[in-house]
Amino acid sequence: MNCDLALFVADASADYRLQFSTTAQTLDELGFNKKVIKVLNKCDIAENLSSLPPDCVLISARTGNGIPALKEKIKAQFEERYLTLDLSIGFKELGEYESLKNLVKELDKTYTDEGLNCKVRVEKMHADKFSRFIRVG
Repeated sequence: MNCDLALFVADASADYRLQFSTTAQTLDELGFNKKVIKVLNKCDIAENLSSLPPDCVLISARTGNGIPALKEKIKAQFEERYLTLDLSIGFKELGEYESLKNLVKELDKTYTDEGLNCKVRVEKMHADKFSRFIRVG
């Protein structure tokens, strides 16, 4: 499966345990091993919210309740994958940095007499490619 995160959505007013286990079993058979957020929908009509699992995000697609919390949880999952780095790149190294630039999002950059200072967001898996440019202090 080509994804970074899956949402398991089940009906809180029905047998959500069976829904979750069926989904997990099917994805396991497909070799799925990515992060998962469990979501229980229809919480506006569920009988006892306190009996629902605490590891689930409770929402109501009908009323919109819980949607902001779900968005925050999704955002947090992706934020875990990134680092913010302060880089200092000398003029002689700019070509090397330019060849790696597609791996970062530049948040700020300033040219100095020595080269380029910039703050970037980069996926943790690519951070080592920028280690020689990391500005300390």
